[in-house]
Amino acid sequence: MTEHEGSPVQGAAAGLRVIDFHTHVFPENVAARALAGMIDRTHMRAFYDGTVEGLLGEMDRAGIDVSVLAPVATRPSQVASINDWTAERLSPRIRALGAMHPAFDDPVRELERIAALGLSGIKLHPEFQAFHPEDERMGRVYETCGRLGLTVLFHAGEDPNFETVSGEPEVFARLAERHPDTTFVLAHMGGYRMWDEAVRLLVDAPVYLDTSHATEVFAPSELRDLIRAYGAERVLFASDGPWTDAAAALAAVRSCGLKPSEIERVVWGNAASLLGIA
Repeated sequence: MTEHEGSPVQGAAAGLRVIDFHTHVFPENVAARALAGMIDRTHMRAFYDGTVEGLLGEMDRAGIDVSVLAPVATRPSQVASINDWTAERLSPRIRALGAMHPAFDDPVRELERIAALGLSGIKLHPEFQAFHPEDERMGRVYETCGRLGLTVLFHAGEDPNFETVSGEPEVFARLAERHPDTTFVLAHMGGYRMWDEAVRLLVDAPVYLDTSHATEVFAPSELRDLIRAYGAERVLFASDGPWTDAAAALAAVRSCGLKPSEIERVVWGNAASLLGIA
């Protein structure tokens, strides 16, 4: 057991357990290169080195008990190896989604393998993976995820790396209606830089939202109102690490004016239910 594997002192001292539902890591031998490439393209700041060890250190600093890895396969040939590598990183403090790609030859079999590996779902990014969420190839992916109880985490809204936007709120509203047995989580509160449209179109849709990057944009009262527009029972705390200061993101949720029971749902209860954590 490493020094990071136990529950962090910070979380215990605060008296409130915390799950970060959206984080990223890379194999140690490519992490530095992967982060440098992203920083060069986006000019974003990384708050840890992109490794699992770096993430665990960031969790200790921020007072986060559990983080969920969200890998993205940019080529179908990467899917199986990413899933194998990610599953090997599971621990009491690290949970994970798997990878899937729209061009993968046998998605049903791989999704069944993802479930057997102990991964909790899949992460999809329409721009990085060059597909539309309503691509006909994806129907069996969503249906299989629903059957297996696998969560589908989508990048939602704009992305600074791309001029196109495929993951629009209206698209996710249709997906949720077509696939009622599938659990969709929409990153960035339903649509990065598309928040007004997201609230209008998704407020009654059966989807979850994660808080990543919204905590940086909205004033405390605005963040509180945005969370309450959807209902605290549908919102998951997330940092999108390493691209956000997780401690600042968590402080933003805790200090925005929500009731203690609402904060507990957002930072722990909702994600724990999805992940099967007692």
